Amino acid sequence: MPIRSRTVHARKATAAAVALSLLCTVMPSRADLNSEVNDMFNNLGAIGNYTAPGAFRGQTYNTYTGGNLMMRSPNKVYQLAAIQFPSAKAGCGGIDVFGGSFSHISAQEFKNMLRNITAALPGIAFQLALEAVSPLLGG
Repeated sequence: MPIRSRTVHARKATAAAVALSLLCTVMPSRADLNSEVNDMFNNLGAIGNYTAPGAFRGQTYNTYTGGNLMMRSPNKVYQLAAIQFPSAKAGCGGIDVFGGSFSHISAQEFKNMLRNITAALPGIAFQLALEAVSPLLGG
């Protein structure tokens, strides 16, 4: 076998070994896109999108658009307080006694809740004003 063909085979074998080692070291990625998007949405606090106004000329119609603005914020449910009453059960297998429990929201989380509610007020006020001016646009 000539020397030139040995170096070509050696280069191909080296390239194949490098490619195989790179494929073996790749970490598997998460395929759950829904949870990734939800995590991103919750970490941002709000998400939005817009399109600019524009004018388009077609063969039969001219179209003018005013653009679009979409803003969304995640919904969060706050449980201000929770209570479980005491209970006692007895039977042939023994006695179960539960002393009950009570929990309430912390002061810092209550402040965060009020802050989130007031942050949403401008959007609600805009929607109410739009419905008052033009029910067709508000709906």
